[in-house]
Amino acid sequence: MTMLKLLRPIIDCPTRWNSTIHMAVRMLQIRSHVCAAALDDDIRKDLKKSKIILPTEEQWSLLQCVVDILQPFCDAITQWSGQKYVTVSMVYLVIFGFLDLIRFNSNDRESVVELKSRLTEEVNNRFIPDWFPKVLPLAASLLNPRYKSLPFLSSDDKAKVKLYANVLYNMLLTRRHESSSSTTTAGTMNVALAVAAASSATSDLIRRVYSVSQTEQQRGFLDELEDFIRDSTSTDLSLCPLEWWKANATRYPRIERLAAELFCIPATSCPSERVFSTAGNVVNKKRAQLSPEHAEMLVFLYENSAKRRATSASSGDSSNVDTTDESEDSDNSHDTTDD
Repeated sequence: MTMLKLLRPIIDCPTRWNSTIHMAVRMLQIRSHVCAAALDDDIRKDLKKSKIILPTEEQWSLLQCVVDILQPFCDAITQWSGQKYVTVSMVYLVIFGFLDLIRFNSNDRESVVELKSRLTEEVNNRFIPDWFPKVLPLAASLLNPRYKSLPFLSSDDKAKVKLYANVLYNMLLTRRHESSSSTTTAGTMNVALAVAAASSATSDLIRRVYSVSQTEQQRGFLDELEDFIRDSTSTDLSLCPLEWWKANATRYPRIERLAAELFCIPATSCPSERVFSTAGNVVNKKRAQLSPEHAEMLVFLYENSAKRRATSASSGDSSNVDTTDESEDSDNSHDTTDD
């Protein structure tokens, strides 16, 4: 006996990412069942009574065009929403790839041209601000060994991104200096005491070592950045940037410091929204007496146990994509079957 797969129509939800394209994809999947059901006399009467008009052949074709245009962007947004790998550095590569994808073609119908125009306008307004390219995700892309060439930018824009990364690094140094100024002062005093107590010959050797160290520190961030960009060992698009920096941190210590600060930033709010959803499942009307401390402990335990299971399932590969299924929204849905 053949088992039938149960499919539910997906309803568009303003607060659920990608729900519009998920709804369109599901409608195309169940198209034959919808059309077959409409042939039934009783259903036809109900449709006529409720003034529901089924899509025409041209509208079905247009819906397929919409899915073809939006599906790559939907897949990219799903990758953006992950939390087990670096996401912030891929933002503008996806944006410019999508803008290239929706360029006008000579055989585009009028409705498709209008859709592409609206999408291009929305993407530019949302992601290309007046101060572009001085945006943090582009600085993260520059420090990612996979994307550092920034092929979608002009030479002038690449130079601006490099200078912006230098500004971010100086801000990082200032913040760290302010938090560790007392420790640094104590360390300097210890070095001075050690040199003063040593013999003259030993002092010369010690001063020579420290002069070399100071010369190395004077080597600027931008010089190190240029060396990193010219490094041909980091151009493989399949490598994990975290693993690469773990192995090459000593070669580019300044770049690695800034990369560690930027790579931990999520590209979207989805990771925090997942925590909010978990909290909503923990603190419900049957557990309304939970104290804030206990609720926080339960959410923490659930989130970390789920991460342990996911890590075990993916065999510790940090480059795997987080595939959270958010398309099966069963609220207000009707069931159908697929052969």
